Amino acid sequence: MPKCTIGLLLSAAHIAYRIVGKDNNLREEPREGYVSTAQLMADISNSGYLITEKTNADVALSNGLTAVRLEPLDNESPIIISFRGSDSLRDVFSDLYVILTGTVGRKLQEDAFSFFKETKKAFPNREIILVGHSLGGHLAQHVGAIAYAEDPDLIKSRSIHVRTFNTAPVDSRHGRWLKDKHPSIFTQFCNYRLDRDVVSQTPVKQYYGNTFSFCTEKGRFAAHPLRAMREVIPNSVQNLEIGGTNKVQRDLNTLKEAVLGIKEAYAAHIKGQWFSKFRMGSKNKKIIDETLDLVTKELNEDPPDLGTAKVLLKLARLGTHGATSHECLKFLLEDVEYVQKEYKELLASSSVSSENAYEFHR
Repeated sequence: MPKCTIGLLLSAAHIAYRIVGKDNNLREEPREGYVSTAQLMADISNSGYLITEKTNADVALSNGLTAVRLEPLDNESPIIISFRGSDSLRDVFSDLYVILTGTVGRKLQEDAFSFFKETKKAFPNREIILVGHSLGGHLAQHVGAIAYAEDPDLIKSRSIHVRTFNTAPVDSRHGRWLKDKHPSIFTQFCNYRLDRDVVSQTPVKQYYGNTFSFCTEKGRFAAHPLRAMREVIPNSVQNLEIGGTNKVQRDLNTLKEAVLGIKEAYAAHIKGQWFSKFRMGSKNKKIIDETLDLVTKELNEDPPDLGTAKVLLKLARLGTHGATSHECLKFLLEDVEYVQKEYKELLASSSVSSENAYEFHR
């Protein structure tokens, strides 16, 4: 069965940079130190996916959009749409100006949403994951916000996921409306960034959903490319699955992602505090690391032991000090309680047998 993981989404975001020419060909990448196109395609194939639709700025009547659609080899796993970012850092800052002023680029945003709508029409009942790096991350967030704001059924099903990497900031009336009317929908959005990335560190730090930062010693510009993210993001995170065959499985996978993401994000939070070893930061980190490792173990049990996970988080809150650590643990505790409630409702449902109820975590 296909596996839609963070690692696959990194490759999906990466492959969008290799689409060129009027025929949407995939170019090779011969430069040393870069990930080859063959390797990216192997990653996609080994995950049980294939590319079924491509477009780029060189095709006739293009407004500059480069995007790719990946489909799984089964009829249940999520569809993936990847939007390409900018080819150079000089273009990045040009694009940021466009995004922040809103004076140009609207057509690009419209084309990105049209690409999504065509996919949604072809797969009306499937989960769709929107992916992008840099400017591509902006487009993924923008499209996701419009999709949820304009379709009440999506608010109920929560079948659109957004995952971005070192994303450019985003702001839209659809996003502002969602924040006001349906703020919980942003649990479907998640941004991955390296803590020294030059683009996601811009003064306008406006993103939708959770943002997980990962520590790196790379320079501000060297931390931006996807190849840097592939090197830094640990395998434990890259192997996390996104989505699922039912809502409870999807939410459990999102919870697992949040646990590991917050562990890395807290490490990035206290990084640079040269006197942290004399403060509660380092003590909190030790407690958080040990607790979240144990919570991950409980969530990976078959079936997941959500009760023990909840107890572990409560004990960690009692043992840590400071607003940031408490907020992180409170966030996870609320998520565990939410998934636990869903699981109990699933077991209690008269239409679902106990045997079938366990399918969500497999």
